[in-house]
Amino acid sequence: MRGVLPRSPLLVLPALLLPLLLMACTDSGSLPIGRGAKGDSLIVTIELVQRVQEIRFLGTDGVHYVVTPQANGNELIAARIQVHNDEATRLLLTVDDEAAELRGFGREERYAPLDMYDLDSLMGTHVRIEEEGHPSEDRFVPFLAGPISVGGVNGLPQGHSVTGWMVFEAPQGTKLKELRWGAGDVVYVSN
Repeated sequence: MRGVLPRSPLLVLPALLLPLLLMACTDSGSLPIGRGAKGDSLIVTIELVQRVQEIRFLGTDGVHYVVTPQANGNELIAARIQVHNDEATRLLLTVDDEAAELRGFGREERYAPLDMYDLDSLMGTHVRIEEEGHPSEDRFVPFLAGPISVGGVNGLPQGHSVTGWMVFEAPQGTKLKELRWGAGDVVYVSN
């Protein structure tokens, strides 16, 4: 009986390197990318994590904003998150700075999301306004923030999902352990 392995070891090398290359591009630490975690009613999935030094977006007021880390030595962590209502008839959700918490391995490594719609709270040294757009503008839009509504009705109906970006600030290179979701349900997304 012949084995199923290719005869040439050179054919095996790309198959072994591909997962490592994908992990290097997203650098999520130990966060389970693409695997949902279930609470009583919600399933929360981290779809993608990217570490960046700035996030550019066009505000609802037509202004071009650039958000950078507030503290030197920090980076922004953009996480695309899907929230799915699996159980409740309709679940009222408000995504604010207490809706989620990104956690590292250290006891004190807990990071709340930035409220990208409350720019008054962000204004200062780490938010600036530019006259013109930029090619990377709106790369991390839509933001997952504010009261959630579907079809003009408040709340997330059973069987529906919302997906958007949440932005966190953490020291550069922080190894991420889990996301604690706390809006409408409590869900721990971890390995």
